Amino acid sequence: MRPRRRTWARSRSGANDTGPVAVPDHVPGTPTSLAAADDVDNLLSGLTRFLLLHSAEGAFELRDTVRAVGRAYGAEAEILALAEGAVLTVRHPGGPAYHDTVRVGPELARLDLVSKAKFLVNRILAGELGAAAAH
Repeated sequence: MRPRRRTWARSRSGANDTGPVAVPDHVPGTPTSLAAADDVDNLLSGLTRFLLLHSAEGAFELRDTVRAVGRAYGAEAEILALAEGAVLTVRHPGGPAYHDTVRVGPELARLDLVSKAKFLVNRILAGELGAAAAH
């Protein structure tokens, strides 16, 4: 089998410390394609980054929101939130795990963006948007 996704586990921050990862073309029993899993991974990384930058609701709200969005797409998301960053792990049934280290600097919250993000999350949880469209 030839890998179609990343051949190196790499976080969005550019860290390359986990070594090579072989990802199969297709995993039997996986409810979504690997391309769809990539869309979910990218969406959850972006959502984590956005919530860290713009949401002052705290680590539990960030964790619960990312978990709920992951569940909406059939993935299990876990997050360890720190003051200026987070470690995100996404597991897809029967597929590879995705890890991302998200680092952000302090920034003032833009309430208009926070409001739009809440509407986006609600549409995702209602099943109205696919991961690619939501990202």
